Amino acid sequence: MNSPATPRVTLDGVGVRYGRRTALHEVSLTLGPGVTGLLGPNGAGKSTLLRVLATASAPDTGTLSVLGLDPLTDPGRQALRRRLGYLPQNPGLPGHFTAFDFVDYVAILKEFGDREARRTEARRVLEEVGLTQDRSRRIRRLSGGIRQRVALAAAVVGHPDLLVLDEPTVGLDPEQRLRLRELIARLGEDRTVLLSTHQTEDVAALCHAVVVLDHGRVTFHGSPADLTRLARGHVWSSAERAPGALAAWRTGAGTFRNVGDPPPGAPPVDPTVEDGYLLLRHRTSRNTA
Repeated sequence: MNSPATPRVTLDGVGVRYGRRTALHEVSLTLGPGVTGLLGPNGAGKSTLLRVLATASAPDTGTLSVLGLDPLTDPGRQALRRRLGYLPQNPGLPGHFTAFDFVDYVAILKEFGDREARRTEARRVLEEVGLTQDRSRRIRRLSGGIRQRVALAAAVVGHPDLLVLDEPTVGLDPEQRLRLRELIARLGEDRTVLLSTHQTEDVAALCHAVVVLDHGRVTFHGSPADLTRLARGHVWSSAERAPGALAAWRTGAGTFRNVGDPPPGAPPVDPTVEDGYLLLRHRTSRNTA
């Protein structure tokens, strides 16, 4: 078994271009076991990075090692696909399939040759995501949240060592998000999970590490606590909206919560991951302007 310090994913100078646009700029990363959150604005390169790790596309430059395999070679790519699960941002599930039939089909693609073993695996993963009661319903009749769980069930077929999840909680209501968050946390106990999200609260609740991408570059790689500390001393409360704050909003208590450079004597407020991310984005934008 890999120890917590053992890297399972290593990228060195990975670059991806689409015509004249560079989606990833020489990205170098090392990821270990557990759940790593991937944050960044739209167009930052998050989905491109996930597609590279999921072998859906190849980089133009750089090298990578995933689970000790080289996905840039045919043998390495085929071996890796047997050991990874991928949930794209828009799974495009076939509406005429039942949830069970779709997961069973994915099990065939994962090379489950024995029919009974394959069906046992399909029942297992559907139970794992809480869909035992819905497994015979056609996908087109399912809600968006349940469809997301079907797609996640397909991704975890075969106990993959690496899970690559692109916005798995998008469109979910609060209860559905909590249930899915619980499942992802459990999956991350014994494998590597890379979770792309816009929800900083998911990162704070789930992730032992966080990577921030901006304009195709890694601008932060550390723990959620490290990201939160970037905002220490830069969040304060006031009776009125503070002029010049990067962000300010009225709280339920009627005071304003401000993020930015506080005036002298301003009462500090404990920062969050979201505050640290906001300040990091501001500093990055200012440095690249």
